[in-house]
Amino acid sequence: MESIYESPLTLAGVSLSLTIPLIVLFMRCLTVPQVSRARTKQIIGKALSTPVAHRADTPENTLAGIRKARSKGATVVEVDLTFTKDGHPVLLHDLTVDRTSDGKGRIDGMTLAEVKKLDFGSKFGSPGERIPTLYEAIELCDQLDMAILLDVKSDTMRTLAVLKQLMAKNKNYYDRIIVASFYPSLVYLVRFMDPLIMTALCTRTSEFTYEMDGSNRHDRWWRQKLAPLYDAWLYVWTHGYFWRLAGFSIIFMYFGDITAEVQKYWMEKNIHLLAWTVNSKEEADKLVAMGIPVLTDDVTMMK
Repeated sequence: MESIYESPLTLAGVSLSLTIPLIVLFMRCLTVPQVSRARTKQIIGKALSTPVAHRADTPENTLAGIRKARSKGATVVEVDLTFTKDGHPVLLHDLTVDRTSDGKGRIDGMTLAEVKKLDFGSKFGSPGERIPTLYEAIELCDQLDMAILLDVKSDTMRTLAVLKQLMAKNKNYYDRIIVASFYPSLVYLVRFMDPLIMTALCTRTSEFTYEMDGSNRHDRWWRQKLAPLYDAWLYVWTHGYFWRLAGFSIIFMYFGDITAEVQKYWMEKNIHLLAWTVNSKEEADKLVAMGIPVLTDDVTMMK
């Protein structure tokens, strides 16, 4: 029978035949292997023994909050990393200091000296509490034998520089720190810089389209149109190849998105689930029974 197919021995065919293996080789060179299963299980074991303390405890994202979480039995705390105007890494969830301190203004508009003058405890019954630097928080966690889940939302290059400095200072921090972010690029760059750092990719269905209450995140119409496309692309990219490329160890997932099928999918890839933010004892008991640790505002909930 006469073939109707064009011979592959054409310039285009030969070029494609050479290009595909080069792309595959290039991607393999950029792929970062996962940290050892033993290290991942050690961290997950800590988180399963007691819930992960969300923003430590009151006052949130402070040394007092970390100590209080430890006194309640927590062995892992989740805190938020941000940077001052002069580039110092500090713990704060919001863009401004308004909600948690006696001051006002954006954190990236203040120097460390300026923000250290503010009281981050008086609104929560602990007057005199100052904002901690990341270094102070990690040193305290090391003293208390705690792991720290570091939620990073911005300043990728500064974050990389700080992590590099921390790991060079104390190799024990590799077993103390998990870097978490909703941004795959940040997770990948941390892993590419130092494959020994354990990371977690934060996820929620339609995270960049809707707020937690279901309202639209964006005012401008074109952003409202593009956000669902970005969320869809992110889902396909994360599930398709990114997990292999970045070698992250944990999916830090909104608890409402977790099912047995979802857990099975990720466990087959040696990636553990961590659920956020669970404040129902019934829901927490169900997830822990599945072998999934939970992040919560009340670490005493499961006692």
